[in-house]
Amino acid sequence: VSSALANRWPYKTIAEIIQAELKNFGLDVEIVMMEAGAWSEALKSGNYHMSLSPYTLMTGDPDFYFGRWIYSDGQMNKARGVGYKSSEADRLVLNAARETDIAKRKALYRDLQKLVAEDVPVVPLFNDVSLYAVRKEVKDLKLDPFFKPSLEKVWLSE
Repeated sequence: VSSALANRWPYKTIAEIIQAELKNFGLDVEIVMMEAGAWSEALKSGNYHMSLSPYTLMTGDPDFYFGRWIYSDGQMNKARGVGYKSSEADRLVLNAARETDIAKRKALYRDLQKLVAEDVPVVPLFNDVSLYAVRKEVKDLKLDPFFKPSLEKVWLSE
């Protein structure tokens, strides 16, 4: 399991759980901590067996995920070395992104999910839930793209 994140919670724990579970199947997994640039290069070149790559659906629109990870020319498909290519997946991604009828769009994404479940280009492991509590005096606390608090514009009211 390679990652530039493997020494951070919760990724270190996740990597160790994967390591322990795969050992049950006779697979010895080495957790490799890499510098971020080296990790990105290893992913782009396909020089890895498995990697942790956290990602969020920050817009709530499925195209944000499918268009980046599943579409053949998708940014994350290329940057993370997924290398998935499927003309049927590409057709579904493009048609779903353009579709304005909600029922038809849902049907396209349902078909896309079935295809991805069959082809298994990526394996989503978990859905992270982050809870943050703040006092009422804290104003303008926003979450960054990874759903972590950004203190950039925070201020306190009286």
